[in-house]
Amino acid sequence: MWGYTKNFYGGISLLQIFHATAFNKESVSNAGYKLNNHYFITTGYQFKVNPDLSIIPSVLIKAVNPAPISFDMNIKVKYQEMYWIGISYRNQESIAGIIGFAINNLIEVGYSYDYITSSKVKLFGSGSHEFMIGIKPTPKGRVRSPSDFW
Repeated sequence: MWGYTKNFYGGISLLQIFHATAFNKESVSNAGYKLNNHYFITTGYQFKVNPDLSIIPSVLIKAVNPAPISFDMNIKVKYQEMYWIGISYRNQESIAGIIGFAINNLIEVGYSYDYITSSKVKLFGSGSHEFMIGIKPTPKGRVRSPSDFW
């Protein structure tokens, strides 16, 4: 479920709702195991500092049994609805920097780098790169013109 207003958004989702069974071809018994439910809750708010500048804090909470609850805290600064820069913190695991821009009213691109802070996770890697492409749907009640795309 997802809801939003001009400055606020929030959502909740559930994965593995039917507890599907997974099998391992390498397993001798091939008995399979049930996949646990995954819960995600997110919310954020856009604070308009002035007509050109917005600050957007957000949070994402993730839960799956038996793992501990995890959360991401983020803050993004957006300039003229075109450019943004931000930072994200994942509890006891990593810090990420993000940067991006809007190509037009429909397409946004971005990049982030996660720096791993957890000594346990560092055993498996030092960080990760992520490239993003976002496509924004047409706002309700508005018809796009060719100039929106370029």
